[in-house]
Amino acid sequence: MPLALDCIRPCLRGRRIAGERGLAIGWRRRALARVTKVSLVLVLLVVAAVAAWVLAMRATPATVIQPIAFNHQKHLGVGLSCDACHQHYAQQTIAGLPNTEVCMACHAAPLSESLEEEKVRAYAERGHEIPWITIHALPDHSFFSHRRHVALGKLDCAVCHGDMTQRTAPVTAPAVKLTMAWCVGCHTQRNVTTDCSACHK
Repeated sequence: MPLALDCIRPCLRGRRIAGERGLAIGWRRRALARVTKVSLVLVLLVVAAVAAWVLAMRATPATVIQPIAFNHQKHLGVGLSCDACHQHYAQQTIAGLPNTEVCMACHAAPLSESLEEEKVRAYAERGHEIPWITIHALPDHSFFSHRRHVALGKLDCAVCHGDMTQRTAPVTAPAVKLTMAWCVGCHTQRNVTTDCSACHK
């Protein structure tokens, strides 16, 4: 009988060890599955948050603060045209923003007691350009030419930029959202091509 027990004990011990190993392996697999599920959920949450942020940024134009409180109404009211400051719109894709030299052509000597005018001279004295902030930013895959729209197509600046003759404060946000739907609608209304290759590179 003791001999029989001696034979059985190693078998029982082997089964117990195998069982413990099986439990350990099963526990590890369950733990790994839980970690994988949690990781997947976290990744999906991060992706959803980033997507929501990108959509919100596209839906709501950013508001910026310009370095100088430029008054379009006052400048246009004294007879300046758009190209006095935005000098490239008739020849290039970009309209351009006025550099310090352009501003100093009129403001080298004080024309008023405005602190904003004094800022122009301060930039010039330091040899710095006025750090205007660009309002309209199109995606890299889109192409827009001011020359094509304004000089050749005779499109009024107000269509995209609003009525600047009434604007007394600096531009801080786009007047319209330049979405693809908006652009295609404008092209359709004016009977202009809506071929993809005209605007997408």
